[in-house]
Amino acid sequence: MLLADLARLGVEQTELGVLLGEAMDQSSETWHDNAPVDAVNNQSRILARRAEGLISGLGSALLLDYPHPNDQAATIGSIVGVRYPGETSTDNLFLTGMCRTAPAFKDDAPFPTEFDVVTARSPLGEALLGLTIGGTALYNAPGHSLAVAVVNVQQLDPQYLVG
Repeated sequence: MLLADLARLGVEQTELGVLLGEAMDQSSETWHDNAPVDAVNNQSRILARRAEGLISGLGSALLLDYPHPNDQAATIGSIVGVRYPGETSTDNLFLTGMCRTAPAFKDDAPFPTEFDVVTARSPLGEALLGLTIGGTALYNAPGHSLAVAVVNVQQLDPQYLVG
């Protein structure tokens, strides 16, 4: 995910380079007070700051293999069905590492493709890591603690990922 996000920023930066060239061609006689050039430069600085954050994340990233499909412990890359006390419905959560996005799945994926994304560093994500079906945990939400019970764990099979 981080590499894909970084690649997208590279494409945006390339597009900004084209815009900068056009702005410079249109105003070659104006070397000061060039609003189009200033706008491209500002956008370029914003992209650079976003890239710095992604590069920092890549520098501290830990690469993990997908868990075995039969593994019943919640881990990064798991879709975990949880239930909160007093609720009858199950919420599906996709556990990620640092990114708050999930990969794209093929239409025939044999697991829920509708879920909320939870990072492993969030209070809920930390509470879920390592739990198996029937396991419960408490985690701190803003202003109070909540209990959560694991009702199912599904591991992703990489063959169902798009790309």
